[in-house]
Amino acid sequence: MSNPFKFISGGGWVMRSMPVKVMTHRLLLSAMVSFGLSLFALSAFLVLQLYFGFPMPSGDLLSFLSYLLILPPPALIVLAIIFCIFERPREIEVQTPNPNYDPHNLY
Repeated sequence: MSNPFKFISGGGWVMRSMPVKVMTHRLLLSAMVSFGLSLFALSAFLVLQLYFGFPMPSGDLLSFLSYLLILPPPALIVLAIIFCIFERPREIEVQTPNPNYDPHNLY
């Protein structure tokens, strides 16, 4: 029995070397994840503020956690900008579709 998932002539993948700034990508991803967490914390903070009134009671554990979750995204974005400016790109080999692939050449 032959394998139905063969590479055909003129198709398949090509290995290419691409310059990638790895730390910049990691920091941007972590900034997006922490931004989602900070939106949750901000909503909880606003609900508590509406419930307890203004100003918030200080020393509350939930308000402390809200402040703690709101602060990281701006710091991570600043770090990502700094790494985007100063980080040297690394050469990483990735698989890309073959640009010379022609589906009419099925033989």
